[in-house]
Amino acid sequence: MKPYPIEFVHDVLDDVAEAWRRLGGRTRYFTFGPLRIELRTFKAAPLDELLPSISHGHMDHPGGDPVIIYALDAKATGMAPPPAIWPQLETVNGQLPGAYWSSKEGIAAASDADRGIWSLYDMASPTMLCWYRDAADLPEWERTAPFRIALHWAALSVGAQMVHCAAIGKNGRGVLMTGPGGSGKSTTTAAAIDRGLETSGEDFVLIEGQAPPLAYAVFDTLKLTGMALDAFTDLAREVVNPGRPEGEKACVHLGQTAAENFVSCIAIKGLASLSLGHGDRTTWRQASPVVVLQALAPSTMFLLRTAMDESFANLSRLVRGLPCYQFDLGRDLREVAAALERFIEELPE
Repeated sequence: MKPYPIEFVHDVLDDVAEAWRRLGGRTRYFTFGPLRIELRTFKAAPLDELLPSISHGHMDHPGGDPVIIYALDAKATGMAPPPAIWPQLETVNGQLPGAYWSSKEGIAAASDADRGIWSLYDMASPTMLCWYRDAADLPEWERTAPFRIALHWAALSVGAQMVHCAAIGKNGRGVLMTGPGGSGKSTTTAAAIDRGLETSGEDFVLIEGQAPPLAYAVFDTLKLTGMALDAFTDLAREVVNPGRPEGEKACVHLGQTAAENFVSCIAIKGLASLSLGHGDRTTWRQASPVVVLQALAPSTMFLLRTAMDESFANLSRLVRGLPCYQFDLGRDLREVAAALERFIEELPE
């Protein structure tokens, strides 16, 4: 008989903790704003290839009571791989397939079974597991934003929220820019960096809901398409995956190549929904919070997959508390950056 969800999560986490003590492992500490992480990897497979994107947050010891994340490469350690199918964590209460969240039971799980990537969470500990069938075969998004779902859970545990957006600013204050894939977040961030503006991330940032909300850097990866690679040659020279397969975006680690522009925190003064405009000039106008929420919530919730109600409530509070805009990008990337700088300067205090 297949285990119930709570038994499955607890049994696996107990087994991994015991194996880590028995086989030997390494502990690293990371701090991202209010979030304190203790990352435990196995001596036989330290998963160093996943760490460059978060290395800017490394600390000798973060203090407090950190959330524990185990990261396990099953193939390299010779341990059991994650299940090839989703075991009795059936789709219930409108949750996404391969995802389970129960604050009542105190557990969560998420699976990309085809790629052999699982995440498990015991809320009481709090302890998490990022469980990989074979870390050498991970997709681009897991290498550029490692442990994303676990960090989402950890953020919720300290009253914060991971958000799918770009945070761009000047002198420590700025805007969250959101939109579906292809709307221009990454390219706009590259243009902003080229102009000397600041960013705390172009894919996911950690939002702490103060007044104003603060956007903390989690992943330092900037992804570039052909247009940005052609336009911003200084960034293009720093691409870390030059032999990437067709269809994979070029990646740059901003913490290493644009440290003066990649900042740990930006105070957020506005929210903007991005779209590709049809004119030569970049324009913006005020927008309804509903319009911005419709751009912000679906991608955030779909990519993070769990704690849907909690995430939607956090995102709703965020858009209600800030001025909202529609930002239509012009064709000239350097004009876009200049317009964005003016826009940030004009944001209300």
